[in-house]
Amino acid sequence: MPLKPISGPGIAQAQASAPLLEHDTLAAMLTYRHYLSVAQRRFDRLDRLSKLVPTSSRRLARANASYGSAAAKLDRQEILLARLVQRLGYVPKIDPDRFH
Repeated sequence: MPLKPISGPGIAQAQASAPLLEHDTLAAMLTYRHYLSVAQRRFDRLDRLSKLVPTSSRRLARANASYGSAAAKLDRQEILLARLVQRLGYVPKIDPDRFH
């Protein structure tokens, strides 16, 4: 099954000299970094709230659900990234001039 190119804001188009699979792997790496950052921020917020508000608080429940959602996205992205790296055969380095 052929892979479709990953596209979106902040992801450069594949260069003619770079293999499409490497491009998609790099894009998946950047997306993983973003999801990791979001999950970390939400975990930190959950941690702060858990020390300040009662455990029955709606704010705490929302923060818990928000972190759970971010962690699930991160997990799915990690699986995708692992499959791409396995298929590619190596972990490519991100060139900051090509990807931002």
